[in-house]
Amino acid sequence: MAFPTDGELEALRRCFTRASGVHPDRRVRQFLLAWHNANELGGFDIADLWDMPDDARADVMTVLKMIARGPTRWYPDKYGFCDEMNTLIAKHKAKAPGVAVPVAMPRAVFNCIEQSLASKTWRDECIKRCRSMVTHSQRQAVEDYVTARYAAAGAGYSGRWQVP
Repeated sequence: MAFPTDGELEALRRCFTRASGVHPDRRVRQFLLAWHNANELGGFDIADLWDMPDDARADVMTVLKMIARGPTRWYPDKYGFCDEMNTLIAKHKAKAPGVAVPVAMPRAVFNCIEQSLASKTWRDECIKRCRSMVTHSQRQAVEDYVTARYAAAGAGYSGRWQVP
């Protein structure tokens, strides 16, 4: 397992600065949001690399290499950028319609919800699993989010899938 170098972490720090500064770079912001959760926060258009300033493109490429090199399935919060990621998500949520994403929800919770929806697991079981992955203060937000996602997916009021 290869851990990030100081240079890679500094490139990631600069990406967060660019994405949330006074004049935020939309392309860098979308790259970071897509890394965190592309299904919920939108994807990253690889062609946006062409339109980035050279220094921003170099930082994004450095971060991409860091992601590809491992450790596997590490997201910005694992590299010490949880607060910065939460700030980006909060700003994104303020602009995006649809089901609101709890700010401090770990990536593992998103994965659990998507797997539960795909396998048609009962909502209460999904909530139980997801609540075990977060702090006590985050539990209600996660429960509300799971309930909203299940409703949007057609699980019905009970959270149990209706068999026709």
